[in-house]
Amino acid sequence: MSIVVDANLFSAITNPKSYDHSEYLPVLQWVENDRGKFVHGGSHYEKEIRKHRLFRQLLFQMEHKGKTILVPKIYVDETEEYLILNYVERNFDDHHILAILLVSNCILVCTHDDGLAKLIKKCYLRASLKSIRKNCKHLGKLIRPRIYRTSKNIGLLCDRYIVS
Repeated sequence: MSIVVDANLFSAITNPKSYDHSEYLPVLQWVENDRGKFVHGGSHYEKEIRKHRLFRQLLFQMEHKGKTILVPKIYVDETEEYLILNYVERNFDDHHILAILLVSNCILVCTHDDGLAKLIKKCYLRASLKSIRKNCKHLGKLIRPRIYRTSKNIGLLCDRYIVS
């Protein structure tokens, strides 16, 4: 697995005119030119992709090059449902991203959303993982993911964070 991209960065990755494109261009280059792959799946995430034409086109191109991994929708949706019911806070609105990470074994996410970072931190506590493992059937190895926030995190775009 390689990287899950939060919808709040679809434009930054795909639009060269975006003010922060240079911060996320390394992610795109890693997938296009190296061993990186985009990881996606689940009803909620697919709905977000449908709303963003450029990212949808990019995924289509990368899929034809073998540079995407589609996580089974039913597994992501079941895990997301559990997370929504059990991890509620005002700024937690990316349970679907966490569900993709949990199910896919992916240990790298691209986001600048503090709420998602807090949700990841909360869910990867020992007690939380025990509960998640008990209640969600189709999980990966549950290695806490790293977060790519800006080009300062370019060191994360390496083979070390590719999990199969």
